[in-house]
Amino acid sequence: MKKIFLLLVFLNGVLVLWSFSSNKGSDNVVRQASLYNQVEIEELVLLSEASIEEMLAKVSETKAQIKRHVDVQKPDVLKVVDVYTCYVVRPLKEKEVDELRVKLASSDIGISVSLLSESQKYWVLLPSTGNWASSLSKREEIKRKGVQDLWLLSEGESKGVISLGVYKTASSAQKRLDWLKQRSVDATVISKKNKSYEVRLKSKGILDLIKPHLAGLKKRTLKIAC
Repeated sequence: MKKIFLLLVFLNGVLVLWSFSSNKGSDNVVRQASLYNQVEIEELVLLSEASIEEMLAKVSETKAQIKRHVDVQKPDVLKVVDVYTCYVVRPLKEKEVDELRVKLASSDIGISVSLLSESQKYWVLLPSTGNWASSLSKREEIKRKGVQDLWLLSEGESKGVISLGVYKTASSAQKRLDWLKQRSVDATVISKKNKSYEVRLKSKGILDLIKPHLAGLKKRTLKIAC
């Protein structure tokens, strides 16, 4: 019986030693195990200096090709912009406008005409007889009758006409006519539309180049924005 007990104690000691050594070995296995999966890791490859220079050269060449393409598609065009100077001349009568058009016909000066104003006027007058001496005699005769505010036209289409006043309304002209009849002056009334125009001039030059065309008009010329 004693021998059996000692045998059991011995076997138990052997089991304890075996268990201790077994745990120590598994510990080492865990510690030496790889912490990563080598299959999933990409390998890093060092590029040579020559490869880097080739890549930079290709990038520079690509940029140069793009720039040349843009230059071809959008060439630089130098635009020449003309500088103009503009003026306005007013007021002008229709006849003066026509004369100015004729003077500017052979020049590079642009011209545009617009109506400035329009009014109805009534002209009290004595028509011309066609003889200048007769018109002078008639003027002196009217003055002797007490009519001093008159004007004998000495040139143009109305030469020889004796003007006795221009009025804005027909009633004013009629009053003048009645007053003249009382003094035995046989006058008449003509209704006329008075139109006034303004002319805009556009030139590449300055006013000095336009002045010759305006000679004789004696109208006010103003510089304006084009």
